[in-house]
Amino acid sequence: MTKKEMIKTVQKFEAQAFLQLKQDESIWGADDRWTSRSRARWIGIEALMNELGIKSDITLPENQEAIILITARVNQEVEY
Repeated sequence: MTKKEMIKTVQKFEAQAFLQLKQDESIWGADDRWTSRSRARWIGIEALMNELGIKSDITLPENQEAIILITARVNQEVEY
């Protein structure tokens, strides 16, 4: 595996973890234990990426879906 492929793989794992976090927040709420586990997993991957100097790839489908969830939550909060 080349360095470029490794970076893409780490970015993919981070995007999947971020999407899972946002899905869990949407389903269970921000303070639920499942959400906390998802958050811890994502934070671990993000910390590794920061140490290695790898940036998130917001163009990945998982990150795009997470952005949709975030936008929907923000829009819902604005309505209240």
